[in-house]
Amino acid sequence: MDPRDLSSEMRVPATPESLWDAITRPTSTSRRLFATENGDGVQVGSCVMQHSEDGGESVWGRVVDIERPRRLVMELEPWENSEPYRVTLNIEPEGPGSRLALTWEPMARPSNGVRPGSGAT
Repeated sequence: MDPRDLSSEMRVPATPESLWDAITRPTSTSRRLFATENGDGVQVGSCVMQHSEDGGESVWGRVVDIERPRRLVMELEPWENSEPYRVTLNIEPEGPGSRLALTWEPMARPSNGVRPGSGAT
């Protein structure tokens, strides 16, 4: 594991399916985690943007892997000149609720300067 990797876990009093819906449903994602480009929900290839408190876009990226309702992986890059990173959300059933594990992994910036997940080459 890269020493720059970060991870966090929390227990949530909701089933994995309910937690997944709260994280990915278009009506709630813009309030919680991110807004999708076309509002159609989260799918592989979806463009995601996280907005700062002042309403500006602060993070851009793409969804690169989904295993509903257990795993969501996004490659993201802050608008400022920061290092791109991969965020993985893993959801596991635990008792009557769920365990949500988040991992942030730095990614190398491509030598061609293309944003991760943009589809440009």
